[in-house]
Amino acid sequence: MAARGTSVARPTTWDLTVLESSDTRDAERLGEFQELQLVARTVTETSPLRVEYALTDRGEAMRSAITELTRWAEQNLSPAPEDL
Repeated sequence: MAARGTSVARPTTWDLTVLESSDTRDAERLGEFQELQLVARTVTETSPLRVEYALTDRGEAMRSAITELTRWAEQNLSPAPEDL
């Protein structure tokens, strides 16, 4: 939401294409996570429709492993200062 007194630029065609492409990929990934029972999808019948995703207990159980993997990647896959 834009702050009062500011304008919001309309997206360009290219912006919309990127958004649509990203939205499609995101939807595909969320569908895969649903199939693996890692996330639960809730649809609220409002106008416009509202869709929410939340981690299931199974998805939540992965949090510590993902956190550790992220920490390792940040420490080991980032360029060394002398490489910059």
